[in-house]
Amino acid sequence: MPRAALAGLRLVHVHDTGRGGIVVILRPTVAGVDVMHSDVKVLLGRDLGLRAIAGSPHPAALASSARSAAVSAPASVSAALRDLFGVDVPKDRWVATRAADAAGRVQYTLAKAPAGCASIGPRACGRCTSRAAARWCRPTASRSRPRPRAAS
Repeated sequence: MPRAALAGLRLVHVHDTGRGGIVVILRPTVAGVDVMHSDVKVLLGRDLGLRAIAGSPHPAALASSARSAAVSAPASVSAALRDLFGVDVPKDRWVATRAADAAGRVQYTLAKAPAGCASIGPRACGRCTSRAAARWCRPTASRSRPRPRAAS
């Protein structure tokens, strides 16, 4: 493990109940951005002696590895939703709700579906203007579900 990767750890949480072990959670950051799924958890005794370590920072999570994003913010959010939840939201559905703040952050929301459509699944409704939006809309009139049959 490179020492530079350890130097990039930041304190996330300290769990100390006043008795028993103390759990310290550290997370690597690169250029101020958290590296997810790379937390290090350290168990300390009441005397602050090391008892156990779990996890390890990603070896490539170094300050020297920081670079600008090669994809747009909407494409990044779409990729994250696909990775975490298996939901495929087309990147052209994201709309900025306001200009960037002083830190350069922009808030996005999903574009509204055309009138008479609902954003509920991958079916074309014929009213949507973009091909990507058409994959995610269907007429609201067809939203009713069939009633379950009574057991006989």
